[in-house]
Amino acid sequence: MPTWSNKPPAAAKSAAMEIIRTPAARPLTATVISSELIGTATHYSNARTTPCGRPDDCPLCDRGLPWRWHGYLAVLADGQHRPQILEVTAQAAESLNAAAQQFGTLRGARIKLSRAGKRPNGRVQVAAAPPRPDADPLPPEPDVVHALCHVWNYDPTRANPAPRHPSGSRQTHVSPQPQPPA
Repeated sequence: MPTWSNKPPAAAKSAAMEIIRTPAARPLTATVISSELIGTATHYSNARTTPCGRPDDCPLCDRGLPWRWHGYLAVLADGQHRPQILEVTAQAAESLNAAAQQFGTLRGARIKLSRAGKRPNGRVQVAAAPPRPDADPLPPEPDVVHALCHVWNYDPTRANPAPRHPSGSRQTHVSPQPQPPA
């Protein structure tokens, strides 16, 4: 028998956010709502991007699958009303980090990403404009690591942020959630 109520329980609030990528056919324009970009090594397996398990055991590395670094940040894409997570390549991340260095933050910056040659795997080109002081207020900054843990079925309470590296970057190590026995 269902339990009915007019208000969802606090536990029903989802950390899920859609992950988006730069489309091939048209540019993606968005307002960044993250202060900074964060990324990790990933594998592409079973038609899905998943995080590399290193330095712990990584079955995908053991199978010889190559890894790639991907960066992630929360954005409000034009025409969307909910925050999404934008996945970017290492090359695009360099452009975004250069913009963050120049602007002092990515939060509030307007970005436009497009693919060279309009190919699905074409190089991503990034143009960024600084945050405008007269822009509409931004929503609170989402916890991108927590949202990615939710998408990838990792336990966000086991996220283990390391101190900032002298370069100014930070690392976060997250252990996979234990899976129930089959």
